[in-house]
Amino acid sequence: MVYRAIVVVGVVLLLSGCAVSSQKPSAVAELQGRVLSLEQRVDDQEKELVDIKYDVKEMAAALETETVVEPVAPALEIKPDKDISTGKSLGDSDGIIRVAVEVKTVQKALKNAGFYEGAIDGKIGPRTKNAIAAFQKQHGLTADGIVGKKTWSEMKTYLDQ
Repeated sequence: MVYRAIVVVGVVLLLSGCAVSSQKPSAVAELQGRVLSLEQRVDDQEKELVDIKYDVKEMAAALETETVVEPVAPALEIKPDKDISTGKSLGDSDGIIRVAVEVKTVQKALKNAGFYEGAIDGKIGPRTKNAIAAFQKQHGLTADGIVGKKTWSEMKTYLDQ
């Protein structure tokens, strides 16, 4: 009889434990899911931080090795009047050239690239303006006729030809 009572009590406890445990796993599973989600977000942010640190190191190294800097004069500010590298006057560019380079140098690059037919006279005229726009269009740049940093970066490769 005592043995039977112990078995009955055991079965009752077992059944009541199963009923309680059947409710707990869903709450526990929900908490575990939330913890896993938070851990994943932390991992993603740590990876992003590592990528950013790497990018910063690369940029710092590039800045240390870069020796030639071509400043871009903003459209609304006064442009430099002399080429930084040569000290020569940039001439009257009427806002068409927004990098520190001589008009003659731009004309020479355009001529070497096959876009300019006029005399290399250091003056911005319709031929020079049209040649700049044609060069930009051919090279997938905004064809606005203004020599900015991107246009000059493409154009200066034709100086050595």
